Amino acid sequence: IIGWEDGNIYIVKRFDNKISGNPDNLFDKIYQKHKGPISSLDNSIEFPNLFISSSFDWTVSLWDLNSPDSPLLDIYRNNAILQASWRPSHGTQIGFIHGHVFELLDLSIDSVIPILKIPTGMTLNKFKFDKNGSTITLGSIHGEIKVFEILLKGVESEIGRFKRLYVKS
Repeated sequence: IIGWEDGNIYIVKRFDNKISGNPDNLFDKIYQKHKGPISSLDNSIEFPNLFISSSFDWTVSLWDLNSPDSPLLDIYRNNAILQASWRPSHGTQIGFIHGHVFELLDLSIDSVIPILKIPTGMTLNKFKFDKNGSTITLGSIHGEIKVFEILLKGVESEIGRFKRLYVKS
């Protein structure tokens, strides 16, 4: 999967570490949605047919690999989304950064209101979850780094609801 400056996401055919097929027909599927350059792509580990994309057009989109015509969900914010990522060990949760803010959404609960919002006071450009998703490291455009432990009491993912909404059999 390749995100491009034109806002499109391409599935490129590959075989044995080489691009296969006629050079005029390299793309298996084209996902056309974003109005700005793609800033990140991340595949779901728990649901292999799902991935998310973020863009400078202020959106995060949830996609089904088998449905390139339109995303399953669009999340809008008021600033460019520089990165979005699935939270490890929490298959219904995605984190993303925009401006000075990190947000964590649980898509099984709500696709608008975050379960965690961290205003940092620094302009963010990168983040990383640890391997089990219990801490988040946030980085700024000026080289500042902050590390937060994610403590969410009373938040229970509703995996069945998530599957009904977004996972096609």
